[in-house]
Amino acid sequence: MLELNYVPVISPIGNGIQSNGDYSTVYNINADVAAGFTASSLAQSSSEVSKILFFTDISGVKGKDGEVFDTLTLTQCEGLIADGTINGGMIPKVRMCMEAVEKGVGEAVICDGRVLGCVKRAVEGSGGVGTTIKKCM
Repeated sequence: MLELNYVPVISPIGNGIQSNGDYSTVYNINADVAAGFTASSLAQSSSEVSKILFFTDISGVKGKDGEVFDTLTLTQCEGLIADGTINGGMIPKVRMCMEAVEKGVGEAVICDGRVLGCVKRAVEGSGGVGTTIKKCM
């Protein structure tokens, strides 16, 4: 995938060491954070990072009416977080998208991983797989 200019991010797991030297404690490190910081770092190191995909089991960022936003700007995301439209577990995902875009990633897409062909559709920008977050429209 790297040869095709894709950076795969697998859900990271970390081991913790106990005072007795035991390494059996396992930590689930947030994959969104790992992916966001990886993409941001690549974008800041003069590499072009046009898009980052975040996968979830919902259809995207939803408005108060339940409809999925196709595209949001950073400013719109801030407003939707402030007014409680974006809430719960979606806040850290959206914030990581925003941070990646702020640091030079072209756009971030929150994809519904249950949709057949979602990766291809999200990469191609053909829509219908979630919410795209951009700096501006």
